[in-house]
Amino acid sequence: MKELREIIHNAELTKTQQTIADFVLDHSSDACFMTSTEIADRLDVSESSVIRFARSLGYTGFMDFQKISAKNTRNRSTIFPTPLPYLPSVWRKSIK
Repeated sequence: MKELREIIHNAELTKTQQTIADFVLDHSSDACFMTSTEIADRLDVSESSVIRFARSLGYTGFMDFQKISAKNTRNRSTIFPTPLPYLPSVWRKSIK
């Protein structure tokens, strides 16, 4: 599946849709869990503009966009191993 940034870059968006796109890209980890109403309120645009934005990207509607965005966000999350506690060099030598 294409990266969302690439899909948005290739889409012909209105000024309002570009505002929504910028928000979604800049806040992707939050935006994918927000409702269309929450995004609309946050950006002071209409909810229908948010829905049209999702459709202009090729999604069937906002919920389809949200579901796929959330899945991609979860897939991008990296689990880092827990770092080892700091051991002074004196202790490290005695452990070897």
